[in-house]
Amino acid sequence: MLTYDLDKRGSTPLYDYLYQCIRQDIISGKLQAGERLPSKRTLAQHLSVGIITVANAYAQLAVEGYITSREKKGYFVEDVSSYRVRRKAAAAMQPEAAEREYFADFKANRISLQNFPLATWTRLMRETLSVHNEELLKTVPYKGVYELRKAIAAYLAHNRAMQVDPSQIIIGAGTEYLYGRLLQMFGHACTFAIEEPGYKKFASISASFGNPWKYIPIDDNGLMIDKLEEGGADG
Repeated sequence: MLTYDLDKRGSTPLYDYLYQCIRQDIISGKLQAGERLPSKRTLAQHLSVGIITVANAYAQLAVEGYITSREKKGYFVEDVSSYRVRRKAAAAMQPEAAEREYFADFKANRISLQNFPLATWTRLMRETLSVHNEELLKTVPYKGVYELRKAIAAYLAHNRAMQVDPSQIIIGAGTEYLYGRLLQMFGHACTFAIEEPGYKKFASISASFGNPWKYIPIDDNGLMIDKLEEGGADG
């Protein structure tokens, strides 16, 4: 039976603390994949808490992919072994990382393994592969999957008050590809203004397409307009 000292939760909501305790047991391997969890009523009685507290904790674990609900059978632990491997790898790198402490890391292709919701991502990937397996084998339109472009257009309309048709949206495999499309559209004669300091990689991409650029300094308010006008850039 799952037993936790709920008095140690401090100001953390009861259901959230219970969720964290069970989640830690799953990540550490104390609760194994396929293991059946106690029913909500049984665990609530054992811990002397309300059923709604356990229900909320289980619901959060299910949403993040740590457990799954099987009809008329209960809740079972999901396989998060790949997540444990990544956490161990990240922990092994801590001594080296401690030598260099940064407030933020904006380098490309970097993610926080500790904060990335890998279990949720894994669950959604499994659902996508099982539900849309045939669609995933089809050739993707050059602008990107229509359903995704339609969803982005709806988001822009609802959250940014932008009326954009899905046909005006292009989905690309990363920013470098999309920058290349933009550079092709503007042509070689267009000179770009790039903030200094700023995204240096765009300058190298621009150079590979034969487009000139000008570095424009910034101040506390952003790009310096007078320097931009003197720079002679087109875009």
